[in-house]
Amino acid sequence: MRLNPLLILLPLLALSLPAQAITTGDKAPKAAVGAQKTAGKKSAPHAARARAVEWFQSVGRLERPHAARARAVPAPAAEEVDVEQTVPAPTTESVAIEMEELPNGLRMSRFEITQSQWLAVMGSNPSHFASCGDDCPVENVSWKDVQGFIERLNRQSGQTYRLPSEDEWHEACLAGDKSTKFCGSNIINAVAWYDANAGDSTHPVGQKQPNAWGLYDMSGNVEEWTDSCFEDNCVSRIFRGGSWSNGPAFLSTASSIKGSTTLKNAYLGFRLLQDP
Repeated sequence: MRLNPLLILLPLLALSLPAQAITTGDKAPKAAVGAQKTAGKKSAPHAARARAVEWFQSVGRLERPHAARARAVPAPAAEEVDVEQTVPAPTTESVAIEMEELPNGLRMSRFEITQSQWLAVMGSNPSHFASCGDDCPVENVSWKDVQGFIERLNRQSGQTYRLPSEDEWHEACLAGDKSTKFCGSNIINAVAWYDANAGDSTHPVGQKQPNAWGLYDMSGNVEEWTDSCFEDNCVSRIFRGGSWSNGPAFLSTASSIKGSTTLKNAYLGFRLLQDP
């Protein structure tokens, strides 16, 4: 068993101290005076040992061993924050998507899928215009990204959503009026955010007037992915509707553009369809 060195040293120190260090007097340390007042209550060896300890503590020459060891232990390093852990986890609850029942029996999302809806399902927001807000359309998503969103949404909700085909999208855009220049009107400012009025940004969905079937932003704001391949080459898919960055020609009901399934940019979003 290891002996505490104090048990050996203190009796010797007590015997070797000068008399004025352990007796009362004007030059005695206050700690030693306090020790003398209680000395009568202790046996002589204990009193001497206590006076020696208190005197050495008063002059700063005696420290408790565990205190010295505590100061020798370096302070713990600041905890590193894992950035990925700060991203909210996808919700397990069903995300509310407002669907419009169309005359042809299909159900289409009334608005473009928003940033808050994407965030709730996927746990992150890829949008270039994230500062636009929760109700702005999600963008900067590829066709393949959208497939991942749909798969997860279907699993969470127990429903079946998909992208519309180009023909289904076009029929919903026209809403029974084949003469209309844009989706819902011949007056572009009434129905669309485009390069002349958008201020180089997306806008919250549903701020322009809807078309006759109750669908908003079918022209402008963001272009919308469809499920249709380009000329049987499914490496590329069709998107429709034009965006905040385009001129009127790209927002017309006749405009159709193709893009790689991995293409993503600040112009591209989507809306969903459900079968009867």
